[in-house]
Amino acid sequence: MLALQELVQAQRQLFTAEWQLARSITVAAFLCAALAAFFALALSLSVTMLAALLLAKWLGSWTLSLVVLVIILALCLVSVLYGLRYCLHRMSLPETRAQLHRTIAGLASTPTNRSRTRSKATNDGTFQKPE
Repeated sequence: MLALQELVQAQRQLFTAEWQLARSITVAAFLCAALAAFFALALSLSVTMLAALLLAKWLGSWTLSLVVLVIILALCLVSVLYGLRYCLHRMSLPETRAQLHRTIAGLASTPTNRSRTRSKATNDGTFQKPE
């Protein structure tokens, strides 16, 4: 009985230590993510500033260089938004939705039930569960 109590106490201490480590690492991860976003913004502003300076030297006018830079950045933003729209459209297609459902069903089933709930492919590309 004494050995069982020592085992439980050791497991509790291990769990407590791991819990504290996980909490501190979570805080550090959020801090690193916030700092990464800050430095990415600072870098992008610096590159934009340098591009404006180079355009001003090349075109001879700050106003014209800023207008050109705004147009370039607007075109980049529009192209990224169209790319996002395309990705969202692809995600809404039936085969992508079916793949998502299969993935979620595969993740939701336990390892013991996976072999019993294995889906079978049919000729039309859809999947049916065995009976």
